[in-house]
Amino acid sequence: MFGHIHYVPLLRSKFGELRALNTLPPEIRRFMTPIIEFLPTTFAGCSSREDVEKVLEKLTKQFTSWRGQRVFLDFSPLRWDHHRLLETGTHPINGLCERLRRQGVWPVPLITLKMAHDSTLGQSIAELLRRHGTGACLRISPAELAVTGGAQELVGRRLSQFGLSPKEVDLVVDR
Repeated sequence: MFGHIHYVPLLRSKFGELRALNTLPPEIRRFMTPIIEFLPTTFAGCSSREDVEKVLEKLTKQFTSWRGQRVFLDFSPLRWDHHRLLETGTHPINGLCERLRRQGVWPVPLITLKMAHDSTLGQSIAELLRRHGTGACLRISPAELAVTGGAQELVGRRLSQFGLSPKEVDLVVDR
């Protein structure tokens, strides 16, 4: 949870962007929590679980300077439920979060109102929240906030589905 002088940049999971983020000096990093958006291209070249593990290792190395700090992880663009490697093991968010935690980074899963709670990603995030209690980042659009009849009800329902209270959630409004 942070105040009005905190910066939340949105970065894609491109290695150039992640390398640049990793080289920021600590006096700048302490005033920011990045959202890393994982695209289908992140795992496009993977044809086996071993390939996924190699990508996760490479990704983890891009966060070495973020020990003791939080990063928001948005895997919603990945669409893992439709990925050819779905049956090869758990969702990549599990592996990346475990690796980052071992490295001393605080990974925070990002949820949306559009995310299906029963999807592989939704189930993986629910498991991570139960196991680690990290809280979550809720990313919501201005259009979703303007929903007639209650954005508050939609948000409350989503938090309840993940077993979260408002105090455990960082709200990011964008798009």
